[in-house]
Amino acid sequence: MAVLAYRRQSPAYIQYGLTALAILGEVDDIRDLTFYLATLYHSAVKLGMDARNVFSEAASLSPSVVLRDQMRGFPLREPRNAVLSAFILRETTTEEASSIYEKLDWVSYSTQSAGTTRFGSGENRTETGSFRADAAP
Repeated sequence: MAVLAYRRQSPAYIQYGLTALAILGEVDDIRDLTFYLATLYHSAVKLGMDARNVFSEAASLSPSVVLRDQMRGFPLREPRNAVLSAFILRETTTEEASSIYEKLDWVSYSTQSAGTTRFGSGENRTETGSFRADAAP
């Protein structure tokens, strides 16, 4: 939903995605859902949405207290803990799509992190901490 929201410039898809997460929070492990919170948050920010309000509203739908807290707290994280790179993700483009979120494999990420170049830093990062689609890792 995060990708569709940005491609279609439709905040409604952020709300749909958050609603789905609120429902899944009852059956899925919260640690697995945090990835989706990160992508939805990133797209919400790119769309200029009030992420704090949208995440809080969706959180109220969740029967899981833990997920409610995570959803409400995600937009309040320090920026370095909410950017895609904190979840070993990056935004990229393909010939078929204008924007997708790509999960980096841990070995490549940790190797890059140990050196001078790290995903989420340097030239590839925008002022908001998101990746430019035209930048190479």
